[in-house]
Amino acid sequence: MRLWCVFLALCCFSSPVVAQEPPKKPDVVEEISNNPFRATLLKAADSAAKKGEIRRLDVVRLRVATLSPAFLERAQELAVIQMSFSGDDLGEIPVDADGKIEVSRIDWEGLIAFLERLLPLILRLIDLFAFNGGSIYHDVA
Repeated sequence: MRLWCVFLALCCFSSPVVAQEPPKKPDVVEEISNNPFRATLLKAADSAAKKGEIRRLDVVRLRVATLSPAFLERAQELAVIQMSFSGDDLGEIPVDADGKIEVSRIDWEGLIAFLERLLPLILRLIDLFAFNGGSIYHDVA
């Protein structure tokens, strides 16, 4: 009974404890939803599905896959590599002084037709992620 009274006294008469808010971490969901590459890629997929070039199921698979930051990063890397070696006239591709493509400055909206043509490779990347448990790289023993 004494323990209960001490507990009650501490709870009732002690000063209120203000919980400190933990430092905010970047919201991954917000980061993904605001990704311009993802938005344009999904527009390209919708457009290709309307034309009958890919199935609606492929659009759904792509929407789900692009929720993964790892997949989204690999898909964007694939797009940048294909863009640099395609030989297509894709307009002005931003490069730095060393000649490297500045991914953050790419106007993905202007490359929607290019991304439509790239969809079969990106859909294949989904299969590779599923097969390899999330990694397209193999560990060599």
